[in-house]
Amino acid sequence: MGYLRYDTEEEKKLLEQIYSLSSMKLIRKERIGSRITKKHDLPKTPYQSLLESPELSPKQKDRLRQTYQELNVLKLKREIERQKDKLRGYRKQRETTHTFV
Repeated sequence: MGYLRYDTEEEKKLLEQIYSLSSMKLIRKERIGSRITKKHDLPKTPYQSLLESPELSPKQKDRLRQTYQELNVLKLKREIERQKDKLRGYRKQRETTHTFV
């Protein structure tokens, strides 16, 4: 989401919704002098993470697969973009209503 600061409750909720749809896990963070290098796992959806989890039973994973088959990927992408546009709108609204000195 870039380097902008999102600190209102509405922005926080939107960010949580966006990140819940797909995420990358930080595997390693290493400091070399003044530089920090981060290594991330490949991006995984919550669905993929759950299928890899030993916490779910085979029956639960089967139900999850069935639900996944019923999803519409394009609809999901449009929803992510809609949430991001809404987040940008909040940011623009804040920038126009606040005068920075």
